[in-house]
Amino acid sequence: MSTRRLAFILGGVLFVAVLLGGFGWAVWLAIPEPDTRHSATSPSGERTIHIFEVCFEDSCVHQAVLELPSVEGPIAQLRCGIDITATEPQFEALDVAWGPDENTVDVTYTNADGQSDGFTLDFARDCVG
Repeated sequence: MSTRRLAFILGGVLFVAVLLGGFGWAVWLAIPEPDTRHSATSPSGERTIHIFEVCFEDSCVHQAVLELPSVEGPIAQLRCGIDITATEPQFEALDVAWGPDENTVDVTYTNADGQSDGFTLDFARDCVG
């Protein structure tokens, strides 16, 4: 194989790698980081809930992710919707109380203005896998 042909092939591979790296970097930067994120582990240590919110100019999205043991692998994740209407972050401080069977959580939160509110997540009702 000639040196010229080898240089062309290596240059093409390098060009594709830079192109894909640049695209991946742009996608990574486009994904917003949560404005707030809180985690709590159940008393048994088998379940963890991550509660977070991402705020945009005119609204915020509130989500929870429940991690629990899976029969198919190490961890199963369930996404849980949280119905809160807000334009500013609400989870300045957050307290999680697990139900006795660890299938529900009562969440109490305080926003930056000091106002408190709360909600209950029933994993069978509010979460999908």
